[in-house]
Amino acid sequence: MFDKSLDYIKKQVPAIKRVIFVPGWQTDGKSQKDQTDFLKTIYVQAEIETRFWDSLRPWMIAKTNAEKEGKEIATEWRKSGESFESTVFVGHSLGGRVVAHALAEMGRQPLMDHAVLLGAAIDNDHSCVDLLGRSDSASNIGGTIGPVLNCSNENDGVLRYVYGNREWSKQALGLMGPAKPHVGLIDSHLSANGKIFADGKISMRSFAPGDIPREEMKMLSIDELDRAIEIIQRAGGIDQAVKRSAIKDSSERQEKAEGYISDALQSIYTYWRLDEHESLVYLELLRKTLQ
Repeated sequence: MFDKSLDYIKKQVPAIKRVIFVPGWQTDGKSQKDQTDFLKTIYVQAEIETRFWDSLRPWMIAKTNAEKEGKEIATEWRKSGESFESTVFVGHSLGGRVVAHALAEMGRQPLMDHAVLLGAAIDNDHSCVDLLGRSDSASNIGGTIGPVLNCSNENDGVLRYVYGNREWSKQALGLMGPAKPHVGLIDSHLSANGKIFADGKISMRSFAPGDIPREEMKMLSIDELDRAIEIIQRAGGIDQAVKRSAIKDSSERQEKAEGYISDALQSIYTYWRLDEHESLVYLELLRKTLQ
């Protein structure tokens, strides 16, 4: 059975050989170089991989796809028979939902050192969260998965304004941390005043999260982004949508269609920029927590 403490994770970081980063909503095929480069500064001995998934979908479909991807990862790994004792999963946003479901589905094999959730877009009282937090060997993963480090941030505009508006009364694990304390789930929380509360201890470290463009966050809604995705998909995907938005045609109908595509692309680009900002804030939080 693993030690479930933050100190254990800190000691293990230099020995990690493989990090699998799972990005969030609407990132399928989008470069994650800034994120993987940042992870390399934390896990310096590790090979950093990105696991893309079918995320460029309307919100409800993407949530379902995230859960399916997690189960698919668990199935692949069980069948492979490989050892993953020096492997770490890092999931951001809906990618955190992928990781949570993957770990919950893995059962007693394979062994994994620890996992990291960055702003996980999953309810903080979800059954997966309870399972990840258990430390006893009677649970599916209690004795075979190391501690799960959950980086939460109550300044996260994406979770507060986008996730929060669609999921109604639900609180995201990545916004406020777990609904109740768990032995195997360590919460490193960035509060509104920029202080880090790590591992439930009183010790605090100052941290400057940077300016988060809240007004732009508030202007985005999941419904708007869903419509944008549907328009882009009808145009044949991101690449085709970009080409079509640049076409100038004398037809009024064609110009109107291109205008819709252009507006849709702008919504997606805005979300990408805000989501990238948040992911880098979480990575900085992770780095400081593991120092």
